Amino acid sequence: MDSVIKKAISKRKAVNSFLSKKGFTDIGDKETYEKTNLQYRKKTGKI
Repeated sequence: MDSVIKKAISKRKAVNSFLSKKGFTDIGDKETYEKTNLQYRKKTGKI
């Protein structure tokens, strides 16, 4: 990912960030999405 950010900066594109103090889960694939969705539903009681 570092190379993507460096390339964007070199092309003078906007680079943004988001600071999270509670954690972060990258749901870039179906398996991780389903696992995270199940954890969320259990935590919120919406199963």
